[in-house]
Parts: sequence; C-alpha cells; structure tokens
Amino acid sequence: MNRRNFLRSLSAIALLTTAENIIARPYRDLLKTRISQDCVRISGVVKAGNSPLRGVVVSDGISCTATKADGSYSLITQPGTRFVFISVPTGYSVPLSGKGIAFFYKDLLNISPADDIRADFSLSKSGSDGVKHVFYNFADPQMIDDADMDRFANETIPDLKQEISHNGEVQFGVGCGDIVFNRHRLFPGYVQNVGSSGIPFFQVVGNHDVIDHAKVNEEAWGVFCDYFGPEYYSFNVGDVHYIVLNDVFWFGDYMGYIDYRQLTWLKNDLSFIEKGRRLVIFSHIPFYTRQHLNEGRNSPSRNVIVTNRELIYDLVRDYEVTFISGHMHESDYFTEGRNEIHVTGAVCGAWWTADVCSDGTPNGYGVYEVNGSEIKRRYKATGRDASYQMRVYKDTDDSGAQYATANIWAVSDKWDISAFVNGSDKMKMEKFTGVDPQTTGLFLGDKIPEKHSWVEPGRNSHLFRIPLNKEMRFVTVEATDEYGRIYTGRLDL
Repeated sequence: MNRRNFLRSLSAIALLTTAENIIARPYRDLLKTRISQDCVRISGVVKAGNSPLRGVVVSDGISCTATKADGSYSLITQPGTRFVFISVPTGYSVPLSGKGIAFFYKDLLNISPADDIRADFSLSKSGSDGVKHVFYNFADPQMIDDADMDRFANETIPDLKQEISHNGEVQFGVGCGDIVFNRHRLFPGYVQNVGSSGIPFFQVVGNHDVIDHAKVNEEAWGVFCDYFGPEYYSFNVGDVHYIVLNDVFWFGDYMGYIDYRQLTWLKNDLSFIEKGRRLVIFSHIPFYTRQHLNEGRNSPSRNVIVTNRELIYDLVRDYEVTFISGHMHESDYFTEGRNEIHVTGAVCGAWWTADVCSDGTPNGYGVYEVNGSEIKRRYKATGRDASYQMRVYKDTDDSGAQYATANIWAVSDKWDISAFVNGSDKMKMEKFTGVDPQTTGLFLGDKIPEKHSWVEPGRNSHLFRIPLNKEMRFVTVEATDEYGRIYTGRLDL
C-alpha cells in the first residue's frame, strides 16, 4: 500500500481532476480509446509440435479471435500494439521464458512498423488434463533492498518448494502484484527465485511495480511489461478459466479502476467461455475490502477497492467467480453479492519488518487445490506447518476483563469456531473487531519498526474470544473450515 501524500505538488491538481471525474462517474467510458485510421494485420499459426491447434484464443489486448482448423489466426490491430498473446488452452503446458516465467505472448515493441506482422506460437501437450491442479497466490513480495530479497530467497522460496513437493503434477504460481517496492532492479532477483521453484509463474501488476514518476496510466507499466509481458490476459487449466487484470489506475498516484480497454478485452475473452464455467480473477487491489468497517469508517478509500467493479460483476454474472487479490497486507475472506472475494496476506508480512502482517496474519501465501470446478483454499504460513491456522493468546480489555483470544486469519463466515475448556466444556466464541497484541508490540511506536517506522498495527475482524475464570486450566480452540478440515490451537493458563 502507498502512504505517500496524494497532493505531492501543484502538478498533481490536473491529475486529481481526472481522478475525481472518474470517481464521480466511474461507469462512464471515460478512457475509451479512439481507433486509429491506420491498421496493422497480425497473423500466425498456433501448433503443438507439427500439429495445428484449433480453437486457441489469440488477442492483441482488445480483440480476440480463435484459431481455425489449420491453426491459423488473423487480427486487425492498431499501430503501436505491444503484445499479441494466447489464452493457453486446457491440456497444454504453460510456455516458459527459460527462467520459469509464463511466456504466452509475443512482444512487438522492437518489430519494424509494417502492414503485416507474423506471430506464431508453439505449445506442448501436457501429461495431464489438469482437472486436478494446485496454484499458489504470492501477494506482495514487495522487496525494497537486497536484505528483503535474501529473506524471500531463504525463507519464502524453500517453503514453497516444500509445499510443491507434496502436491500433484499440474501446479503454477501467481505473483499477485507489488512484486517489488519501487525497485525495478530487483525484478531479476524475483524472476530467478520463483524460477527456481520448478513451476510456471504468472504475474499481476501492483501499485509499487509502476514507473512511479509517470504521470499517466499508459506510461506507467513499461518496465513491468519488459520483464513479464501483458498487464492483463487469461489462461486455462483443467475446468477453470483464469483471468489476470490490472486494476491499478495510475495518474501520479493511484486508485482501483478497470479501464475501457480491459473491459472491452474481457467481454471479448469471455465470449469464448461457456456460461456457468468457473472463473478465477486475479488482481492486485481487492475488488472490495472491509478495512473501512474495521476502522469505523463509512466508506472505503478509492485505492483499496475497484471503484467501477460493478461493470466487471455484470460481465461475469453468468459464471461462478472467485476474486483473488493482495495489496492490503492482511487477510479477509467474504462475499459481495454472489462474488467470492479473497484478500490474501502478504508474502512480506508488514514489509519484511517482522514475521507477521499488520493484522497478525503470518508472512505467507495462499494455496488453492482445484478439482474440476471445486476450489479449496488454505493459507500457508512461511516456515510453519500447514496446520498452523491460528494463534491463541491471553488478552485483557480496557476494563481489565481477561479473555482467551484466537486470531484465525483465514476464517470466513462459512467456518465454525468453538472453544473447549479443560478439554470438555464447549463454548461458542464471540467474534469481535480489534488489534492483535502481537502487532502492537511489533509496530506501535514512533520509531518501530526501525526499517519502516510508518508500519502500524491493523484492526481486523478475524478475532474470537471467551472470558476467562479461575476454574480454567487450559482452552482449546477448534476451527472447522467450509471443507470440513479442523484446525486447533491451545492456551495453557
């Protein structure tokens, strides 16, 4: 998250005017691109070995077309189009750059202007249909220096490799934005480390991955694109259609917003996907967040939600959709309408200043097990066993009353939470909003944490408690998730 002052200079006034216009009318086609009179034809063939592939969707970022029986395709695009890319079909391996990064695109940046551009794609048949697969959501690695990169390399990546070793044949990872902390020189280190995992990694753009001196959105993503390709795209694994969006609208600062080009592309992309299919949509900024409710405010800030999200909701209304994001450096899992929203805790926690996020969620990442259209999630705390899903502690409120309190970071309203006193008496736990005292000790004070003194404890609503009395010797907290898996934590008194 970006805490810099929005009005950094007088030059921001014009930019602010643009942002305020969008906020005032977020569903207007404000950013509609004028189509040039000049056109360029992009054509090519998609093959697996020597065999042409029919029905592979190819796009220039606005239009989408499907390959014919002979594997050929043709697109009419505008001069200056940077990428042509495919939506990798089910049953085929994700092409790699040679460094573990998904390489499903052709970069047209250095191709001489011409009326016709050739772009062929080669795929390899996978050894599995991918109906069962696993993916990992890496939200906010956000490294600012070599020390952060060392922790990523020596803590996060070994943990991921261990997790990968327990799972099946088809797996992939997603770097869900804020890959670095405004330090593009660290992109190669990220690439090297995720590449060593042995699985393909896709990337999402975050607000700290921008060219931060850019003043308009169109100029903000060049370095990211140099390393990782298009800002938005789709791919298929098993029965799931995956979509990556860029919801960071940059104008010298940023807000959550999906521009007209992406909306047009998404509508065209979905025209090839049958209704009722499972979609997973990745973005950096959550489509919605409940942070403002935790903090006692009436409405969310425009840089922590997608301000025109209703347009996306309308486009995907005929599908089963899960939205997955990061950005918040905290955990939250809920539904808005019929849309499931997952806000994943940060790989870097509170910006690598400790081993937890500002809400007490451990540094870690999301693990998603997919079977057909069914998706099971869990949060993997770095360096801890998969069963570590809560921290139970003794707490005292302002009146002096004492409680056994559990921070259960991956909880949703579909979970059942109970406490057992002295091994037998079952009690329902009270859910409340508050601050994990561990984060108070780590982050509260003008000079702590030393590396980033602006980090603060965060209020959250994944806390549960029961009052203590002198008869209690120990309390066991039991959390049953929506899939029937049971996690426990214990407090000895």
